Amino acid sequence: MCAALVPALRLAGDAANATAAHVAGLIAHREARFDDADRYLSAAIAAAPNDPEQYANHAAVLRILGRLDAAEQAARAALALAPDRMETHNNLGNILR
Repeated sequence: MCAALVPALRLAGDAANATAAHVAGLIAHREARFDDADRYLSAAIAAAPNDPEQYANHAAVLRILGRLDAAEQAARAALALAPDRMETHNNLGNILR
């Protein structure tokens, strides 16, 4: 399903593209295509860098990929934007184990 979205995505610029890239990343994550999820979520963050959910989701994907330093950085970015988000605190704790 996600692969069909790729040609339609223009992954830079505005909030609609950030949302499309974020959704594509979530779908790729669900389909266990973690490299694709990383790419889409990176694009979503580049297009809308003030969305803590995108950073939190990216942190989860990076953790799965074993990129723990990058995962920690993404989780901390999410917490800087939304410090009360308990799910992200939990995710950061799992990354730091």
